[in-house]
Amino acid sequence: MICFSHNSGLRPLIDQILKDAHVEPKIAYEVEEDHTMAGFVSYNFGVALIALFTTFRPVQYYTKAPHRSAITAPNLSD
Repeated sequence: MICFSHNSGLRPLIDQILKDAHVEPKIAYEVEEDHTMAGFVSYNFGVALIALFTTFRPVQYYTKAPHRSAITAPNLSD
């Protein structure tokens, strides 16, 4: 498991959540930053409990529309 270091304010909360669930994690890495933790997980270094931040939400990708001129004539027929 990848966990926050003991310097983190979230570590006591996560430790309590695991204790309440009767889970004794095998901690492989302790990190300071949530982005570091997410990076470790993305490289399959382990699993982690982390709060949901907007920066971690999936990004929707769109295909690029054909190029159009920035200046267009107004539509006067409406």
